Amino acid sequence: MEERFITATNLRKTLFDSLDEVNNSNISKIITKNGMHYAALLSFDKYEDLLELIEFYTDDALAKEIKEAEKEIENGECVVLEEYLKEKDYVPEFVLSDKSNVDYGQGVHSSTNKQGKEKLRKNSGKLKKEN
Repeated sequence: MEERFITATNLRKTLFDSLDEVNNSNISKIITKNGMHYAALLSFDKYEDLLELIEFYTDDALAKEIKEAEKEIENGECVVLEEYLKEKDYVPEFVLSDKSNVDYGQGVHSSTNKQGKEKLRKNSGKLKKEN
């Protein structure tokens, strides 16, 4: 996120433009008063993201789980999902969206190819009829 400095006096003059600027871009404004950092102006989405991060990093139970998971990764006690599914001979009937180069085998359609789009259209019609 790019930070731009603005004095409280200039902010008062350009408030609506500054609000639009932080809301429509990846910019935050550091408001200064008497040459000192005084406040920050950022979009509501960025504000919510920050609150979520604070909550995430202050959740002791979650922090413990993350540390345990990091240890498992370091010790090689985890597997990649695709490898696990192959090991279990799991073949999905339909892949909605996958930009990786994973080969799911014959008969599996992606929403990005013609057969997949047709199958998605047919299945969505069945769902509507059932509801």
